Order: sequence, then C-alpha cells, then structure tokens
Amino acid sequence: MAAANAARKDDVDFAEALAQYKQVLRDRESGGGGGKRKRKGGGEDGIAALDDWFFGELGESARSRKYLTKDELLRVLDFKLLRGEFRIGLKAKVASNSEESVESTTRAVVAKLVNPEKGPIGEDAIRWCVTALDKGHPESDISGLSGVGPATALIILSALDDTVPYFSDEAGLNSLRKR
Repeated sequence: MAAANAARKDDVDFAEALAQYKQVLRDRESGGGGGKRKRKGGGEDGIAALDDWFFGELGESARSRKYLTKDELLRVLDFKLLRGEFRIGLKAKVASNSEESVESTTRAVVAKLVNPEKGPIGEDAIRWCVTALDKGHPESDISGLSGVGPATALIILSALDDTVPYFSDEAGLNSLRKR
C-alpha cells in the first residue's frame, strides 16, 4: 500500500512539474540564462520558441518528408545546446556538413527506423541509427555527419520518430549524481 501511495505521489509531482515546463522555459529566456541563439538570416530563437518548433513544426514536417534539412539540423543543435553544455566549435563542425549529406544520411536513418512490418522500433535499430549518424555505418553507404555524437544523434532520431526518447549527456550525468 505504501508503494502504491508513493507511486501516486510521484505521478502528481511529475504532473505538477510538467504543468510548469513552458513557464520555466520563458523565465529562463527572459532571465538572461543563456536561453537564446542567433539564427541564420537574422533574429534569435529563444528556448521556448525552439521547444515549440522542435515538438511541433519540425516533427510534423520532418516525419512527413522523411529527412532533415541542413538548416533544421542546425536548429536541432541549438535546441540541444540551449539545454546543456555549450561546446566550442560544435556548431561550425555541424555547419560543415553539406545539404546533400544531411538529407541522404537522415533519409537513410528514417528508412531504418520506419519499418511497418516490424512494428515499434527496437533498441537495435536505435543503436544502428546512432552509430550511422555519429560515425557512419560499415554495412551501408552512410558516412556519418560531422559534429554529430551520440547525444545529438538521439535528438535527431527523436525529431524523426517521436517514439525515440531524447536523452542528453547532461541528463544522464545528472540522474547518476542523484543516486
């Protein structure tokens, strides 16, 4: 009985935290806590706007098109970097990928992820895709994308398939510290 009560309390705590999510993003953005990135062509993307874009427009367009564009990849990187540790030179590395390599690599990954006969994607498919995005894959013509490591690969996969959870390096380290 105590375990059931604790589980209900955890559900309530999570629901309360989730209800505050958008406001926390807006507070971070307006408080000068590193919540904005300059956008190509002028303007800035705030963390709240990038969040809306990532979980709304990007998911819909990328999933229907079945690949990411280079501009979308750069905004995905901004989405990731605004939530974690800034890495000098990473944006330049990602920007060095050609439009064609971003499209062909992400298209190949989507083909591996989306397999209607096999049902939901499994751990092996996710591992294959992360490796393909990060380093390339020896069993295919995918050469990987410059500046894309495992954490960025996972966030790309979560944009292309909403059943893939986004898990950052920082979230993993933070969860390990709390144990």
